Amino acid sequence: SYILIKDDEFKAKLINYNNDVSEYDVIYIGSPIWNSRLSTPINTVLDELDLTDKEVLFILYSGSGKPNKATSYLKEKYPRSTIINMKEPAKNRKELYKLDDYL
Repeated sequence: SYILIKDDEFKAKLINYNNDVSEYDVIYIGSPIWNSRLSTPINTVLDELDLTDKEVLFILYSGSGKPNKATSYLKEKYPRSTIINMKEPAKNRKELYKLDDYL
């Protein structure tokens, strides 16, 4: 199977950020999609965060609007999460309405 997070090629080293989400019940994570994959900084963050018992909303945006590999991976790893796929919201402002029920 294809695992994005465990492959160092798809992770980035991040410095000076707080990865303690223990005080939050709901976590919003946005990521551009690069070649149908999550961005490398987001892979690192997901690898380091403890999202156990957290409600997670993933907001994915790509040129095609179809981040299939990333969506499949997130559904498998975080089955209780909500995933919103958007097609270039900067160019397609109507895509932002997909967030109305969550913000």
